[in-house]
Amino acid sequence: MQEVNRIWLLKTGKRLIPAASAAVVIGVSLTACGPRTRAPAFGFGPAASSSPAGMPPLGPAMQVADGVVMHEIQLPSPRGSSKIRIFLPAKQPHGKLSCVFVAPAGTPLIYGNTLGTFGEGDEKEQIPYAQAGFAVVAYSIDGDVQDTNNENQIVQGMREFKAANGGTDNTKEAVDYALARIPNIDPARLYTAGHSSAGTLSFQAARTDSRIAACIAYAPATDIEARFGGKLSLLDGAVPGFSEFLRSISPINNADKLRCPVFLFHADDDGNVPTSDNARFADALRRSNPKVTFARVPSGNHYDSMVRQGIPKAIEWLKAMPQ
Repeated sequence: MQEVNRIWLLKTGKRLIPAASAAVVIGVSLTACGPRTRAPAFGFGPAASSSPAGMPPLGPAMQVADGVVMHEIQLPSPRGSSKIRIFLPAKQPHGKLSCVFVAPAGTPLIYGNTLGTFGEGDEKEQIPYAQAGFAVVAYSIDGDVQDTNNENQIVQGMREFKAANGGTDNTKEAVDYALARIPNIDPARLYTAGHSSAGTLSFQAARTDSRIAACIAYAPATDIEARFGGKLSLLDGAVPGFSEFLRSISPINNADKLRCPVFLFHADDDGNVPTSDNARFADALRRSNPKVTFARVPSGNHYDSMVRQGIPKAIEWLKAMPQ
């Protein structure tokens, strides 16, 4: 199709550096938000129905870090199946566990992403919470594109991402699973977190699911239309109505609806997302939400600042919240 042939994507750069790739969608240039991950399926067969909802059991655990165990599950959903990865403190604390839900970063905000192969870096965004005593659920986002040079896959990814409401359906399914299958989860202490494009989703998920008690975002893209340089409507040539869909989920257009506590983090030398964008978003949030923390650091750029400074600050913030 002509509109498909007008869509192409440049390959991403090295893993675990600020993304240097650009998505060019019908002439629209967009830098990917965060490192892009790639992973094949783990090879699980169809999940056995082990509950009325058909949710697979938690299964065996493997130790993956000092004091942390991990479970991997293929989670069925109405749209197929997706991978989730659960990290738990090896020694369960007394009482109930808070739980942090983390999606993978590294997309240009128009399609989803699967979890990367364990050991290639995503765990740096997940394990620290478990080492601090939280349960962690890392989950995939519908619309993953395995071949980012394949125009048809890009368009299909856009459709799947839109059908999953920008990934918020994936978050809700991860929350459902955690509450049903992870022992001792406290339903009053469920939090979303994410870096870059996954930080954008963290806001969207907290706004659309009342079970989320607080949200965290590191260097998120909060104004999707501005991210596209005002050319968002050109995406409609690939998927009709896509530009309006993105406007409807853009955090800046929903700032007055995000009422839970918010932790927003940004490094001033970020070469991917301008600090001014998130300063403006923090101001917009505070007009209707007094529970906003905007933590800024002078350096660390887009990715390293999150790992070295952002996550430790967010964990302190979570632990200081009223129980």
